[in-house]
Amino acid sequence: MGAGEKLGIPASALVLLDAVPWARTLARAADVGPLFAVNLRAEPSACNAFASNLGLLDAAGFPVDDVRLAGTNHCDPESPSDFLCALACGAATQRGTSLYQELLYLFLRDALRAPEVAPGPGFRERVAGLEAQGEVVREAYGPAASLRLKVNGQDPPSSVVGASGRLRLSLDVIAPGYGKAVDWYLAAVAGEAVLWFTATGLSTTPAPAYGDRPSPARRRPRRHTPRRGTGRVVRGGARRRTEIVASDVVTAFGTP
Repeated sequence: MGAGEKLGIPASALVLLDAVPWARTLARAADVGPLFAVNLRAEPSACNAFASNLGLLDAAGFPVDDVRLAGTNHCDPESPSDFLCALACGAATQRGTSLYQELLYLFLRDALRAPEVAPGPGFRERVAGLEAQGEVVREAYGPAASLRLKVNGQDPPSSVVGASGRLRLSLDVIAPGYGKAVDWYLAAVAGEAVLWFTATGLSTTPAPAYGDRPSPARRRPRRHTPRRGTGRVVRGGARRRTEIVASDVVTAFGTP
């Protein structure tokens, strides 16, 4: 992920395979933008610094699924593993390695919306089935959901995007385990004017656009709008009663 950042290539998904983060990694965790992420880990042991990667999840500012693969060890996600790992941490097992490979594939397939190699359940459905069988234990870290508004596919750290012609607003929703219904609000601000996108059309009075539970989505289109040399601030958010679950803001400048 570090190499991609240096090249200006934003990460779309992150999978931790019983990771043991360095201190400098933990220090920078809060700087990583929201993205689809999962922590697949073995049983706590000296080989994974007794689940030290949980500190990485606590530092992240976006939701992360944590899945402990029951009975696995630090060598299981290695493919192939080696004698040194077996000597220190216990030999890799076919069951453990297969579980890591299956969940890695399902998570990336769902997060990146890749074509199915074979029909079957998605990542969350498969994890729920394995948890019912006692094969894994799942927990969630960070906020319940995260929103990322983009203009023409861009979401820079400044949250300001400038382009010519028509601007395309899209929304990424990162909500791995949040199943409660929420009200969704979307507003556009131009100067002193504030317009809310409601279920019945544009309004100057705040009202939800619709009500539904957050579900993972990437590049969900929202609106094509021509901008003529003006700045527009678009605010999006999801809230449950008086509790704000997630929100984001993006500013767009356009020229003819």
